[in-house]
Amino acid sequence: MKQELHAERELISCEDYITRGDSLGENISVEQAEEMFLLFGDVKDYNESVHEKLILYVQAVEQHKGLEACFSMAAGALARKRKSEVDLVQINTVLEITIAKIKKHEGKWVEKSPEQEVRTKTEAAPVPEKGASEVFDIPRHPLQSIIRSGLFTFKKLARLRNEMRLKRERAEKVVEQDEQSKEEEQDLITFFAGITEETVDSLIGIMQEMNTAKIFTEEWDGSEYLNIQLDFIELLLCFLEMYVRSAIVFGHQIMMKDALVEFSNAQYKEYIMYLGGLFIEELEGELVGCFILSMQISLLLRGRALVDCYSLFSGEGKAILRDKYIFHAQNSVLRSLGLLYYKERNTTLIDIVYSFYTTGCLDTFTPQQKKQIISQAVDILIKYLDQEKVLGLVRRILYLYDSAAQYSEGMALLISIFLSKIRSKSPSSIKEINDFFITIISRSPNKIEHIDSYCAFLSMHDIGIPLHHLVRRFDPQFISNFYSTYFRHPFTLEKGTQAVGDFINFVCLSAELTYIYILNMVPFIPTSPFILHKLFLIYKRIYANAEMFPRGINTELLLLQMKTPALVGVAGYIFSDPKPMIKSKQLKKMAATVKISHKLNEDYILFLILVYSVEKAKIENYNYNGIISYLEDEVTLKYMGKHLLQIISMVHADASVESIDFYKTYACELLKRAAVPTAYPLSLKIIVEVLSILVQKEPSLILSDEIHIRFKECFDTFRINELSMYNLKETFHKYTKLYESILARIKEEVIEAYNYIVLNIVDFGLFHALPVMRDERGIKELLNRSNLIMKIIKAFPSTPMQGVEIWEWLYSVCTKKPHKPGAPGNISGGAAVDAHSHKIPLSEEEYAHLLYAINTEWITDLITIRGDTPGIIENTRNYLRWILDEEYSLETLLVLLKVSTREEKKKLLKRAVLTGYNMKEDLSVYYSLYQAAKGTFYEYPLAHTYNFLSALTKTKKFLKVKTLKEQELYDLSIDELIFLSTEHGDKKVLEVLIKKQILNCAGFFIDINRLSTVEALSVIANSEEEQDIFKALSYLEGEAAKGDSLIFYAPQIVHLLRKEYTTNGNEIKEALIKTVLGKAAASKTAHALIWELNAQGLSTLNIYKDAILSNLSQEDRDQYARMDVFLNNFAKISQNLQKHVAVDRDTKKRMINTEISGVVIPEGCYLPTTGEPVVRVIEGSGRALQSAEKVPYMVTFKVEDTKNPEGGEADRQVIFKFGDDCRQDVLALQIIKLFQNIFKEKGLSVYLYPYMVMATGYGSGIIEVIPQSISRDQLGRERVNNLVDYFSLKYGYREGHRYIQALKNFVESFAGYSLVTYILNIKDRHNGNIMLTDDGHLIHIDFGFMLDISPGNINIESPIKITDEIFSLLGGAEGEAFILYRELMVKGFYLLRKRAREIVLMIDLGRHSGIPCYTSATMKNLISRFRLDLSDVEVPGFVYKLIASSTKKLRTWIYDQYQHMTNNIAF
Repeated sequence: MKQELHAERELISCEDYITRGDSLGENISVEQAEEMFLLFGDVKDYNESVHEKLILYVQAVEQHKGLEACFSMAAGALARKRKSEVDLVQINTVLEITIAKIKKHEGKWVEKSPEQEVRTKTEAAPVPEKGASEVFDIPRHPLQSIIRSGLFTFKKLARLRNEMRLKRERAEKVVEQDEQSKEEEQDLITFFAGITEETVDSLIGIMQEMNTAKIFTEEWDGSEYLNIQLDFIELLLCFLEMYVRSAIVFGHQIMMKDALVEFSNAQYKEYIMYLGGLFIEELEGELVGCFILSMQISLLLRGRALVDCYSLFSGEGKAILRDKYIFHAQNSVLRSLGLLYYKERNTTLIDIVYSFYTTGCLDTFTPQQKKQIISQAVDILIKYLDQEKVLGLVRRILYLYDSAAQYSEGMALLISIFLSKIRSKSPSSIKEINDFFITIISRSPNKIEHIDSYCAFLSMHDIGIPLHHLVRRFDPQFISNFYSTYFRHPFTLEKGTQAVGDFINFVCLSAELTYIYILNMVPFIPTSPFILHKLFLIYKRIYANAEMFPRGINTELLLLQMKTPALVGVAGYIFSDPKPMIKSKQLKKMAATVKISHKLNEDYILFLILVYSVEKAKIENYNYNGIISYLEDEVTLKYMGKHLLQIISMVHADASVESIDFYKTYACELLKRAAVPTAYPLSLKIIVEVLSILVQKEPSLILSDEIHIRFKECFDTFRINELSMYNLKETFHKYTKLYESILARIKEEVIEAYNYIVLNIVDFGLFHALPVMRDERGIKELLNRSNLIMKIIKAFPSTPMQGVEIWEWLYSVCTKKPHKPGAPGNISGGAAVDAHSHKIPLSEEEYAHLLYAINTEWITDLITIRGDTPGIIENTRNYLRWILDEEYSLETLLVLLKVSTREEKKKLLKRAVLTGYNMKEDLSVYYSLYQAAKGTFYEYPLAHTYNFLSALTKTKKFLKVKTLKEQELYDLSIDELIFLSTEHGDKKVLEVLIKKQILNCAGFFIDINRLSTVEALSVIANSEEEQDIFKALSYLEGEAAKGDSLIFYAPQIVHLLRKEYTTNGNEIKEALIKTVLGKAAASKTAHALIWELNAQGLSTLNIYKDAILSNLSQEDRDQYARMDVFLNNFAKISQNLQKHVAVDRDTKKRMINTEISGVVIPEGCYLPTTGEPVVRVIEGSGRALQSAEKVPYMVTFKVEDTKNPEGGEADRQVIFKFGDDCRQDVLALQIIKLFQNIFKEKGLSVYLYPYMVMATGYGSGIIEVIPQSISRDQLGRERVNNLVDYFSLKYGYREGHRYIQALKNFVESFAGYSLVTYILNIKDRHNGNIMLTDDGHLIHIDFGFMLDISPGNINIESPIKITDEIFSLLGGAEGEAFILYRELMVKGFYLLRKRAREIVLMIDLGRHSGIPCYTSATMKNLISRFRLDLSDVEVPGFVYKLIASSTKKLRTWIYDQYQHMTNNIAF
């Protein structure tokens, strides 16, 4: 259809239309807007994206030319007979803008106009009116003038003038806006008056052509743009309703009135039919809206709806409209009827309201709905009718009510609701309405139901008279209920001061005790002295009749107590009424409560009991104003001074409050009062006592900055008024003592907060509190740290965040730079660089701040200070968990334990126990862990660890170790049982593990579900269960997939291939190859495995070598071939020179370098010991080493330095051997590497240098040369008499830094190799096998004799070689170096014992290697050297004995002499 309509015009797409509009820019002219609007008629394929553009164009035209121009633009669309989709969109847009403009002013010209005219008629002259009190002839006291002479100063006068100027400017602005609004309103009236018949006819015609039944009752099929048609219907009806309403209000002619009447009648009947039948539920709101609008048009035009509207307020209306919509429809109809009455005196509105009381039409509605209907009806009546008409209707209804044969409570309630909505300023009208109420209430058997309406009427009219005069004809029960309701009314809460005061006076004078309960309902109690004195007398009656309160006065009158203000000034009157009222027994009970004599004056006792009970109730409900008022009331302090301090102290001691914020606010308020120079002495005494109680009850109170600032203000005031406070020295002393105790407690609990307070707030002249220094270099650094940490604590996020997000926040706080995940700045030490500032290093201050934040000590202060804030604890947990994952430490774990859940606490303790002892943590940390683990299994191992440290430090303070019960052991997990069996060797644990059938390898148990690499290899070597072997192979497969992670275990893997299995041996080996060797075939691990296979010298292993090579790519096989050539060429040099073993060293060197010069290094070779690519051999670097039978030689290679991030080349020295089996050295150095990892992991400063040795073939190998080192033998040949002289010559005087550092290095390395030689039972420790580096480290080499073999099978060497020169170098038995050595030996041996299982399993795998150091007793002897039979406490003693038994022993000297004589090794 669109193609037919636009056959002669060129059509454009929506996208082109939008593009053309965008090209015009934001500030388009009116002409351009008109052009774009008309161009829209040529748009094809309309979509909603263009709607906003069209709205902007119409708005531009409306703002400059008015609504008439907008309708002129749409004239073309209106004139076309067949409306297209874009035609309707254009019309809808114009209607939408028109309706929006009308709505902007509709409320003013529709709602305000009737009221103005009504007011003009009813209030002809502004005569002064009588107040409500005059109506009821009740005298009022004249108000005192609030303006007194002498109050105005020049400053106040200037302020008043400025306020008047601002008011005048605001008024002028309002007038200007009103004038502009009036102009716009006049334009609207002109627009409505100018609407033509053609416009109305066109709009109605479009509507009549539409199939509304299809829109509202049938399924939409996506055609005929039904959504745009629906928009048009709603917009048109809304526009027509506004058009007709404006015609009635402003009196202009309605075009096509008859057609509109017929149209509206037909429309609203159609919508009624749809609502009563089936319609599309999703369009119910739109359908109801169209019904209401069409009915309003018909009403305003006095059409059919004027008769039918009655049914809307009956069951018929409820039948077609849901509760959700019916009240809106009723309100709309009533508003239209109100306008008809106002303009045309049509009484339909009055008739409908009258029918509510005569026909029972509202019976189908609920009471609440009836109230709503009547309320909105009366609101409209009052709005459009003058008061006399409304009261006339009320009189008609009351006449009907009075003359009814049968009383109707429902009708009475409806009348009450009607009356409560009438607002009048006429005294006679108010009195008449009040009489109506009295009549209805008097006749009603259920008077209470009318109270709410009556109270609303009284409150609305601000009747400032004693209310009991109005209700005096009713019984006490009604009065009680009346006041209870009245006092809950919002008006009373705001302006009911006089009413409450009158009621209190009424209760005081009344003999009826029932009214006392109503006092609970008063919203507040005025603080005038007159009212307070009356209240005191009421309390006197209450205590005199205490028996009428069975649950106790404090319980039944709790609400009254909470509202009772401080009885300020009353203390001066308590002796004026000597008449006793309270019984002696009750008086004694009251006196006992506050711990005073019952012989005192009755009023005196009552006053004190009121102070106690009332203020206690108020404090427990977070109200301290009464206490503050008493502290400032001179009368109370004067007359009650003897006992007031005691009573107020009791109030705070007995009150139960759980709000920390309340305590903080209250304490600050008290200190603020104490800081006032004119504070009363007794008040100061009371304040310090109260503060002491508050601090005792809520210790966290002292962590508030404001508390300390307030204390400082107090002390400043005290010092300024020192002379006037001469008689208050004792009080001043109490303040100082209290504050000193506060500082002491903070220092003990929250160090960071203490430092912050001391450095920033505390008066050093008064308090000699010193900050706590840690590793800060001065006060300035400490101040920076404390300020930063407190800043972090105060701002620590409470909204849910992950640990890494909190770290990023901390980073930004400390460095003032943004930080994102993955950027440098993690806690492992990279925090000195910011990735988002082009790697600009942080400043020294920023880096220091970051280090402060990394330290988790401040987290404890955070928990203490802000732990009650929602979200803080959870964020703290998240951050600490993240810290633990990044860098494990027991201190962090201890902090996390404080905020952990029960389950997480168990996991954390388990982690701490299984991770084991860490040298970085001191004794106190383990004691704290032990305390946290009390009552759990983890108490047992932690007690052992603590006792070991106690024995080491010789504190001799041991913890009692709990006895493990068998049932408790069965409840433990497998890894916990294995931990106990390894570290503590309890027989009960071993029995439980055996019963659970846990796998045992080499005397140690293995959890098959939690394997390490060495455990997986041990399972394959020892288990005969297929399932166990399968799990071990699966684990190894995962490790092999990581790359070269198994290269370290290449010897052990080959040992498993040598092993003879009892069953399924071939299958196991094939599976091992597939899982491990196959995965590693394309890496350096493949080369290591092949070389290790070659070193075995067994032809039966060639099949595995072939299997590895077959899995390599051709390129990788070529690389292996090149490496094979490379190693063979250098190994042959040693082989070729064996026949020249007797020649001198220089000749050997020439021969070696000649051989080396002829070697061609294939491209792509790397050095096996380091993995670095080889560049070349350094010419002339070869030289022979000392050997009796073979010719090992050393050569230097130039390699690519992969260890240096900047690249480059480096020199690497290696030794090539031929004819020697290097596999035993490989094993020894593997174990040394394992020791090194253990010590490093546990933070023990012990030095080991596991230099690289690789067996590259049978009887050949390559050995890393220890750089910058010399053997002890060589030192002897250079005529160095002993190590003491050597250290003095090389490192200078003994007190120098170089000497101390070198000696420390020597001790750390000597301790490490002492443990190595003892555990591995290494022999042949002559001076040729001991090296010294340039920095003082001692290193052992050549491990040809270890475990169960020794030179000549004669074991004459000591377990540890501690010669006389070493003993002297260490300073003797009392030397600091020797003491350090002993300590490192104990700690190192303790750590190795804890990891004995891992070490033993690793060595056990070598039993199948054919290495000569193994015998049948090897493993048993190895395990015995760990002394697992000893408890942790006995370890230090054993190590000390071991050292003593090895120090300066004769057999050590004999063995060195033997080596000197036989092999010319100097010593």
